[in-house]
Amino acid sequence: ALPIWTRRSSSSTSTIATQRRRSCRRTLAQRAEVRMLAARVAPELFTHLGALVKEVKFKPQRDEAKVAEAQRGFLDALEGWDRHLKGRKFLVGDALSLADVTLYTTFPVIRDLVGTEIPVERKNLRAWLEHMAARPTTKLLEPA
Repeated sequence: ALPIWTRRSSSSTSTIATQRRRSCRRTLAQRAEVRMLAARVAPELFTHLGALVKEVKFKPQRDEAKVAEAQRGFLDALEGWDRHLKGRKFLVGDALSLADVTLYTTFPVIRDLVGTEIPVERKNLRAWLEHMAARPTTKLLEPA
């Protein structure tokens, strides 16, 4: 049974409780995959994103060659994520996970920072991003 506070609370708490119940249904292998995928985002994407933020936000004169190199690195790293998402709505299983949230947060930032969009040839990743962006809760993950 769920704790009493989840049964008579607001709809947002009810949503959290629903997500919690779904995440509890994950197998050990799925939970391990969620952690593994969430951990992959930093070395594969955040390094390029960090280089972009450094050039665009913190340098008095941005180096366009470094910006282009970081964008290229970011876009090249998307291939593996696109392959992984083939035929899937979520990165792991049939419900939103920490891996989805971690990956999703990179896209609004890079779009707003330098206008980088996911290339058309990354169909699976674009479909996943559209699916994620349509969720009301993901609005909380985008920069203000």
